[in-house]
Amino acid sequence: MAVAAVAVLAGCSQFAVDGLALRADRSIAIAAPADRAGVTAPLTVTWTDATPKPGGSYLVLIDRAPMPPGETVEWFAKGDADCAASAACPDELYLARRGVTVAASTSVEIAIVPELKGERSNTFHELTIVRLDADGRRDGETSATTQFELVEP
Repeated sequence: MAVAAVAVLAGCSQFAVDGLALRADRSIAIAAPADRAGVTAPLTVTWTDATPKPGGSYLVLIDRAPMPPGETVEWFAKGDADCAASAACPDELYLARRGVTVAASTSVEIAIVPELKGERSNTFHELTIVRLDADGRRDGETSATTQFELVEP
């Protein structure tokens, strides 16, 4: 019986977590807006990046999850027949209306903040920043997130 138990446990070694170095990448840090701050539109977003990509840019997302690593902003128009009908789509306005802004530097002004809908209508907006490489593809899993409340001026 003891021999059988040892054999079973030895077979489970593929599930061992010993030696893994799991850590959160905090190389992007949002400076503004502060977490849960009340802000007015247009919204100015600033951040720092300890490990920027040469020739890269950033994607600022409001109330939506980022695309998977390796994907470009075209991922946000996937399945949209109206967008597929236009060679220029997705353009800056199309993306902005969907809470997606591309930024060349570590600061951007966002004029369009999508309205909160459904069960989220009385909660905070969520803002996420991800790094893009020189080809406009999401570079890895690194992201920074904060929440803000849009208030009337």
